Amino acid sequence: MKSRARQKAADLKDSATTDSGSPRPEVLGAAGSLVAMAVVLLLWRRRRTH
Repeated sequence: MKSRARQKAADLKDSATTDSGSPRPEVLGAAGSLVAMAVVLLLWRRRRTH
């Protein structure tokens, strides 16, 4: 079970990085979008409760 989890993590890491080991641009864009959405949601909820 642990070896499958490790293999899956390695596969995900390989698909998210380039051959040189740097993050792929589309992965960075998706992560940035998620962070921005979370910030907007938190600000919206905070303003709505006050």
